[in-house]
Amino acid sequence: MPRTGMSAGELRETATDVAICRMRKVGYGKLRLTDVAAEMGLSHAALYAHFSSKSDLLDAVVRRWLAEKEATLGEVAAGPGPAEARIETWALTLHRISRERALRDPEPCQAYDFASAAARPVVTAHREALRAQLAGLLGEAGFDEDGAPLMLEALRAFQHPQLVARHIEEDREPMLRRIVSTLLAGLKAGAPVA
Repeated sequence: MPRTGMSAGELRETATDVAICRMRKVGYGKLRLTDVAAEMGLSHAALYAHFSSKSDLLDAVVRRWLAEKEATLGEVAAGPGPAEARIETWALTLHRISRERALRDPEPCQAYDFASAAARPVVTAHREALRAQLAGLLGEAGFDEDGAPLMLEALRAFQHPQLVARHIEEDREPMLRRIVSTLLAGLKAGAPVA
């Protein structure tokens, strides 16, 4: 246990909290491990024992940020009602979370953009979690689960931070509903998904 009295896990969580706060205060581009360590009362070497680079710390920030989204979407996926209706609700929830974050929390959005562009494992795992949730819903609704990647690709403009920010002033939910409806109609008609 480090001299902070925290376990390694607690130290990582605290460093993630501090990094998120600093990122919101000074911006994503100005986040430094040395500043996070100083704010925690640690040497930068002590923090480097838990995060080998700024990218590792940003992964922790992004992982937490995405885990919250995945949990909310998981509740929708497991919720009551017909699976086909939950698919639309899931897509709308995905968009609403993404839009709200683009409006109110742009700095972690930039961290996500960095992690996404660098194909960081945390983003790959998130995409797989979303695919699995959507595939489960599609299967429950009687559709081919292999349609999940196609649907996620069609939903990209409604959930990727840069694309959401580009249309932030627009009400895109009617279009999203039409896209989901069209995709489900295609799956129902037996359209090939690959």
